[in-house]
Amino acid sequence: MRIIIKPLGMVAIALVIGGAFAAVTFRNTKMTALGTSRDMVNLVSSEKWKFYTEKGALGNLTIVQETLGGVSRTGVKIVTDQPGMQPWNVGVSNPLGRAFKKGEKLQLRFWGRSVSSSRLTIILQRNVPGFPDCFKQDVNLTPEWRPYQYDVTMATMAQWESMVAVHCGHSKGTIELVGTELVPA
Repeated sequence: MRIIIKPLGMVAIALVIGGAFAAVTFRNTKMTALGTSRDMVNLVSSEKWKFYTEKGALGNLTIVQETLGGVSRTGVKIVTDQPGMQPWNVGVSNPLGRAFKKGEKLQLRFWGRSVSSSRLTIILQRNVPGFPDCFKQDVNLTPEWRPYQYDVTMATMAQWESMVAVHCGHSKGTIELVGTELVPA
């Protein structure tokens, strides 16, 4: 018995084998929320930002979309109408939903601006009483969009307690953050 494969059949077989190889090769590859890299997983979900005010502070949150650096980026616009007694009386948080080991190296990146040149504090912390942090940075934003990038060494955190927090209640004003990423360094 002889099997004869004509040229069209050889092309079909090559496509099937190539497709199977590509599926196996790229199966575990993940895209960041911004689509900037195939091999890094972004731990910050643009859909999970939670806005809060407390102790007499007033403000609001709007979801925004900006194209920066040639990439469409989703983010948040936080307006502080009345700051509270502490900067954390107005803010946003984003649960990371992942456990971390002490010493794990990550990079925190985002684009930010504030037409009112407001200040924010961005923190990687545990969502437990006392809110212990492993990274905390005050940032004075400018009216123009600017990228920010920080190297972070993580503390031990359980999956249910890890989060990014942004304190926006330093003063009255507007803050915009887009394309927030936390990725392996």
